[in-house]
Formats: sequence, structure tokens, C-alpha cells
Amino acid sequence: MDPTAMRALSVQDLLRPPLLADPSPFYAALLQFEPVHWDPVRDAWVISRYDDVMAALAHPHLSAARLARDAPSGVSAEAVLSRQLLYLDPPAHTRMRTLVNRGLAPSLCAALRPRIRAVVTELLDAMQAAGRADFVRSFASPLPIIVVTELIGVPPEDRDRIRDWSACLGLLLAGIPLDAPQEDAAHQGIRVAVEYFRDLLRERTRRPRHDLVSALAVGGAGAMDRDDIAANLLLLVAAGHGTTTHLLGNGVSVLLDHPEQWQRLVHHPDLVPLAADELLRYECPVRATGRVALSDLEVGGHAIASGQRVITLLAAANRDATRFTAPDTLDVARGPRHLAFGAGIHRCPGATLARLEIQIAFAEIVRRFPTLRRAGESPQWIPNVTFRGHASLPVTF
Repeated sequence: MDPTAMRALSVQDLLRPPLLADPSPFYAALLQFEPVHWDPVRDAWVISRYDDVMAALAHPHLSAARLARDAPSGVSAEAVLSRQLLYLDPPAHTRMRTLVNRGLAPSLCAALRPRIRAVVTELLDAMQAAGRADFVRSFASPLPIIVVTELIGVPPEDRDRIRDWSACLGLLLAGIPLDAPQEDAAHQGIRVAVEYFRDLLRERTRRPRHDLVSALAVGGAGAMDRDDIAANLLLLVAAGHGTTTHLLGNGVSVLLDHPEQWQRLVHHPDLVPLAADELLRYECPVRATGRVALSDLEVGGHAIASGQRVITLLAAANRDATRFTAPDTLDVARGPRHLAFGAGIHRCPGATLARLEIQIAFAEIVRRFPTLRRAGESPQWIPNVTFRGHASLPVTF
């Protein structure tokens, strides 16, 4: 690549139509020419190589606390974000993560298997009766919102509002330009969501149930500020819904683009657990996460100054040829070792639940719809730097 073009390369280029449809040339350019690259648009270092991303995510002087924290009573969007696990360092991160892990323990997630299977069956029954469907709207979106709201303890009648608030948070994290009305609406949605979860925490403190809100309300009493807990409940909903929706939609879309791999799963459904991780690697729903340097340090042989920002490009790390054989080739028997859930202390706390949902879903989809195919034109990707997913995915059987 021309050195001048390389110097001008920015993660914002991922919004350009050719790279929106297929970002792999962008990842390849970074990995080949500048795995630690200065992004002149984002004013940040972009790290793309697998080993360097792992090192950056574990580095004690690369802080997740990249937002200013407002007063405890603040309800601005920035104040809410700054309280979430994504933006916390120890010891605040450790306290909140310990509480969240109790509600998302592998044993508790495993206990949800019958309920997840029942929801999957119900949604696929409706798709099958219709003969064709928008996979995102009919399956990929409703499945995770039902599962995560039931786990957390949100009443069914509030699911639509929760989904809207989740979208507000996702919009602010998307890394795309927003006009004033969009930004105002997103901020307002986050403020309303935090008030909702505050009220729910108060109610479950008085009358606890067997759900995550009750566990956080009781277990977090005296240890964590109620605003901190409310902010992280919003994060859990957004992560549990938005990213899982994308990983389900991405997975089906990728398999339909690789019919030989689809048929491999149809004939060998025992490969579904491995395929779930390969689909996460190949088209991960969360492409990047950020850090800020607390002191002068070095990553991948490059000096990073104190105060400079860092973007770890998870999606590029998952295509690193030094880590994966033929990384641009989909192989449903490849298995894990990806960074789709991040790494280190900030690894996605809902990874076990997300993996369980995708495994159950794909096992049923390949069994019931062996001739699944696209209906109409190829779907368009949502313009987004941070996340990757479809707005719709029309399919027929």
C-alpha cells in the first residue's frame, strides 16, 4: 500500500460502502503494513495484531477509564457510561464485576438451557409457519431480548422499552457521526433507562425475586452506589441483546455466503459448538474497544505516550495470519481462540450466555431448515465502526 494512503487510514473508513460490505482489506492492510497504526482522524493508536491486542488488553497502564466521571448523582449519558464495566478500572471494576459474575455464573446460565430451547422453538415455529422471514426481526432480535430480560428480571411488558434504550446506548458507542436530534434522543433514552433501573432496584430491595436485579440490589447494598448498579444493568441489557442479535444474524449471513460450510453443519450438527466460535471469530459483533495510556509505554515496538488513546481492533486480530491458518477462510471445525469477547479482566461477562444461545439456536436451525437460503437481495450492513451486524436478513426455507 502507498505510504501516504497508509498514513491517512482511519477506522472511520470502515463506514465507506466497499469496506462496510467487506472490511477484510482494511484489516489486512493494518496487519501487513502497520499493526500499530496512528489514526489521524480518531487521534488514537489502532492496534490490530492478535498478540499486541492481547498485550494491550492486559496492560496495567492502559486504562479502560477513558471517560470523565461526573458526580454520583449525575445522570448525563457520559456519567452513566463512566459507571459501566466497560469504562471501569480496579478496584471499582472488581467490585462490580464480582456482583455481575454471580448472576452470570456458568452454572446459572446452564440452568437457562430449557428456557432458551423453548424460546428458540417458539420463534422458529412462527418462522416456519410463515414460509419466509426477516431472520433479524423474527429471530435474532427477539431471542436475546427475551432471554436477557428474564434473566435480569424485567417484566415482559417492558421489553420493547428496554430494547429501545439498548439501541440508544449502542448508538452512542457506534463511533458514527450523529445529528443533534439523534444525539439528544439517545441521551434522553439513557437517562430514562437509568431511572427505570433505579426504580426496579428499589422495588426488588423490598421484594426480592430469583433474578439478577434482586441479586444486585441485595448483594450490592452498601458496596456499590445504586447509580452504578443501574448503569451496569443497562449495559448488560444492551450487551445481552444488541451484540447477541448481531452474532446470530452475522452467523446465518456468513453461513449462507458459504454454502459448503452450511451443508457441513447440516450433515454434522455435532460441529455446532465449534462453528459458534468460528462464526464469532470470522464476523465478530464487537469490532473494537478503547483504552487510554496512564503512562509512557510500549506496545508492539511502538512508543505510546501518556494520555494517548488506543483502539484495540478485535476484528482484525481475529484475522491475524500469525495466529490463524488461512484466517480469511471460514472453517466451522476450527474452534475457539478468538477475541470476539475481548480478553483480560474486561472480557465480556455474558460470554457464556451468548455462546449458549448461539449453540442452541444453530443446532435447531440446521436441523429444521437444511435448505435455508436468502430471500431477495443481499442485506445491507448497519453503518457502524464499533459493532457489526445487519438491520435485516430476509430468508426462506
